[in-house]
Amino acid sequence: MSFDESFDSDDENEPKEIDSLLKTALTFSPDYDIKSYNPATAVPMCGDDFLQYVMYESSKCDKVVTANLDKLKLKNVERNEVVGNDISEEFLVHTPQCLIPSLEWQNDQINLFNKLRERLEYLRNNYDEEATPKNKRKNVEWSVVNCEKYQPSLSEAIRIRQQKVIGFVYHLVKLFEDLPTDGSSIPHHLGAWMYTALALLPIPLLPDTCSSLRQLARKCIQLRAVLPVENEDINGKVEPLNLFICLVARYFNQVDLADKV
Repeated sequence: MSFDESFDSDDENEPKEIDSLLKTALTFSPDYDIKSYNPATAVPMCGDDFLQYVMYESSKCDKVVTANLDKLKLKNVERNEVVGNDISEEFLVHTPQCLIPSLEWQNDQINLFNKLRERLEYLRNNYDEEATPKNKRKNVEWSVVNCEKYQPSLSEAIRIRQQKVIGFVYHLVKLFEDLPTDGSSIPHHLGAWMYTALALLPIPLLPDTCSSLRQLARKCIQLRAVLPVENEDINGKVEPLNLFICLVARYFNQVDLADKV
């Protein structure tokens, strides 16, 4: 079973021929000058103007919107039934401050991650199968053992089909969910695969994908909260956890899960 076959969708209606990055649905006309229209002061007069106006309106919207809940009405409701109750808050409160990364560190990680995404997108758009070295592990079955034993290679990353990336993220999140909350961190190779999968993940996120990323961040928060602070290798244990919390919260805009610094 090959890598792509491992994450085939069960949906018979899914187009199987899609094997590249998702394309832009709407684009400006080739001869359209985007400087000719100011969406802040003028009414759109054509389709290109309207696209600019929609982008302008979208930029003014809050990235995260929460509902105003009447806590008095929810007072007698069981904790696990309360809408909007986020378990991450419980673990954030009990996380030692010394394990919370600085804002500067988080910004550095975002910049490095963004550069990797841009690089991978360029390579995938200019991928030449004949010129790419053949992968020695092409026919390996990608099971739990494989993700924890091998690191992803660049040739593997740029050949993963776009719809397979989303399925692979779901698979990796399930592996993260199975990690014991016993003071240990993330297995190195599993973390490397997750980082690679996130670097390939298309934006905007699908609702189910967004939910999976939030599960990933919550799990990392749980693992971090019980790390032994006195451990000599505490930095090596906490940095992978902080990295995924940072990426989910600040790059993929789940800012309610971000560390308060």
